Amino acid sequence: MIISADASYPILKQNNLKPDFVTTMERIELSGKFFDTQVSQFDNGITFVVSSLIHPNTIKLLNGRDVAFAHKPLRFEYALQEDSKNYMCKGPSTAHFAFDLAIDLGCKQIIFIGQDLAMASDGTTHAKGMVLGETSPTISSKEYEPNITTVLGYGGKTYVKSIKTWDLFREYFETMIDTLSSYTDVKVYNATEGGSRIKGTIEKPFKELVDEIISKNIEKILVKPQPISTQDSQIKLTKQKEIIENFIKVGKERNELIKELFKRISKLVESADRDLAANKEPRYAKFYELKDRIDRLKATLDADKSFGDLYMYTAYNFCVHQELEFTAMMVRPEANKSERDKKIFEYVRQHGYYFFSLAGMIETTIDTLQNALDGWEV
Repeated sequence: MIISADASYPILKQNNLKPDFVTTMERIELSGKFFDTQVSQFDNGITFVVSSLIHPNTIKLLNGRDVAFAHKPLRFEYALQEDSKNYMCKGPSTAHFAFDLAIDLGCKQIIFIGQDLAMASDGTTHAKGMVLGETSPTISSKEYEPNITTVLGYGGKTYVKSIKTWDLFREYFETMIDTLSSYTDVKVYNATEGGSRIKGTIEKPFKELVDEIISKNIEKILVKPQPISTQDSQIKLTKQKEIIENFIKVGKERNELIKELFKRISKLVESADRDLAANKEPRYAKFYELKDRIDRLKATLDADKSFGDLYMYTAYNFCVHQELEFTAMMVRPEANKSERDKKIFEYVRQHGYYFFSLAGMIETTIDTLQNALDGWEV
């Protein structure tokens, strides 16, 4: 079977080479241009496998074709409680999505072709006939030069220019292949005959692989997704709407606790700042009490799976950064009680910013969920 990434679909269509599946997962509007052509006889029999997290323009342009949606393996999407087989789209690019699909379909021999992940000697970045152009204007600019790197080329005897992002793509492929080899006998070939070397693949020209594998009259058995019944669709939508409504309810309840604590922190810090401005000692005992309350609330939030699957996951990068700052603060040496008091004071003060920001992120997430629900028809 042939699994094509979205960017290759227009080129295959021009040359009347029909893929069995086409994958797409980019969230930018520009990706829809790959499908901005008239639906034709060529599209019959092709299944377009689309990430559930995709730009609406792509969905619009795929109208009239056979489309199957797959969930990304994100905590929020896992929380929708779908069957495990509905989750794929691992990795940072559509090509990784295609590889993931090939694995899920049970392919035992997988051939990469066109996965060069490097720049050509003339500086072009994409294949001839590429819808968005053969050379990316961004990559060809001088400002982009720090992002260009040199990597081992196909065959292992030369070096080629690549881009740091593409090199990350290569490393992700290598990790996927290494993991795959630990529990399956799947063979992965690279027939690109150029570009970066992808470790773990067997490098062979496509013609040789045609003679060895494809020309053996192996029967192609395609597993095509079938539409579910209207009744089953309604049941799924109703169930997932209930899950999302519960997310909203949990978010509102937890955010009230966060806002209430933020107000207490703000009030106490303002009082302490007035005391300090008047050369008076702040009421540090109150800060110790508030620190205990902060820690109890954070423990409650950590233990709440529904809250964690969505809100803490959405705010993950911010929260991790802040927690590292808090940890560094609390392990700072203290010679006496005065230094301990000031440390606790600063710990509480910094949590004012933490809870204020977290509350804003939660409200934005709730609004996003509610806006999405308002457009549902169940």
